[in-house]
Amino acid sequence: MTKNKKWIGTVILLLVLLCGWMAWSKWASTTRIGLVNFQNFQTTSLIKSNEDQFIKYEEVPLEELGRLDRYDFVLGFGMGLRMTAGQREQLQKAADKGTPVYIYAATNPENNICNLDSITKADITSYIGNGNKKNYRNMARYIRRQIDRKLFFVTPADTAVESASDVLFHLDENLSFSTVTDYENYIKGHGFYREGQPKVAIVGGLNDPFSGNRDNIDSLIVSFQRAGLNVYPISSYMKRLAFLKEIQPDAVIHFAHGRMVMGQADAAVEWLKERNIPLFSPLSILQTREEWEKDPMGMAGGFMSQSIVTPEIDGAIRPFALFAQYEDEEGLRHSYAVPERLKTFVSTINNYLNLNTKPNSEKKLSTIIKVRGKMH
Repeated sequence: MTKNKKWIGTVILLLVLLCGWMAWSKWASTTRIGLVNFQNFQTTSLIKSNEDQFIKYEEVPLEELGRLDRYDFVLGFGMGLRMTAGQREQLQKAADKGTPVYIYAATNPENNICNLDSITKADITSYIGNGNKKNYRNMARYIRRQIDRKLFFVTPADTAVESASDVLFHLDENLSFSTVTDYENYIKGHGFYREGQPKVAIVGGLNDPFSGNRDNIDSLIVSFQRAGLNVYPISSYMKRLAFLKEIQPDAVIHFAHGRMVMGQADAAVEWLKERNIPLFSPLSILQTREEWEKDPMGMAGGFMSQSIVTPEIDGAIRPFALFAQYEDEEGLRHSYAVPERLKTFVSTINNYLNLNTKPNSEKKLSTIIKVRGKMH
């Protein structure tokens, strides 16, 4: 009888433990989000924005799409997504078996894979489409509660807020300025403005200045300011030319991925030519410095054409590698300015600007003559 009681007690204990484990797994365990085909800087922004202990992101290489069933949600970035037919089948199979999957911004119709309902899809699109630190943080919380259906250790998600666009910005990632006047009032009020000194406008860039991953941008702003220049960083696609006309810069820095002004490219070129404003196009390398230096190509394919070849149509000069990636202690990659290259680049811009005020008698020309195959 005693043995039977012990056996029954053991069975009950095991059932309680099993039920407890099942309840924990269903309602409280960590929400795991798999990321497919995101650029390193995008992944870093998503992971660094997360403040919830029970939410974890993991990168999923295309070669490992067969293990998607271990994730509570799979989010993919569709731009530039090149999958084999077999990999696409693995992704679709995971979606068919019930793993929530959404390939955001799919440019190839074959990659347009999503099994979310229309409302959930619209909400995720709004969070990631307005990609800033706050929206990324709330997207993770939304996924845990609305997609993974967890009940415990849940922080309610705020609705997505429209990301600042067509604005100027500075070092405080929480501030943006819709007018040049507002921006100038800010930099003058905080001692950043240098009366009578040249103005440098900065446009473009692969990483959003409001995403939380912007060490590279901040270092450039600070370096220009230390050099005595007035800096005007612009985050805009549709109002770039309007901002430039109002700023009247002495130089423009364009971190290019295509032409400088959408829909008004030729008009922008003419405006720069009329005012003799130099346009510089430094490069952002999507490799670590060590990887880039070992790579004999350095840059190739469509990325090279968008970053070097196309900007030349605008008259851009100095496609100088300025930003590279580095890994932190978590293995996440951040974009940063290579220190000695940043120093050289800022000095180069200053030298160009000094030509506007330097007497012709003090200017020097260098001539290269090719004689019988040799450079002199």
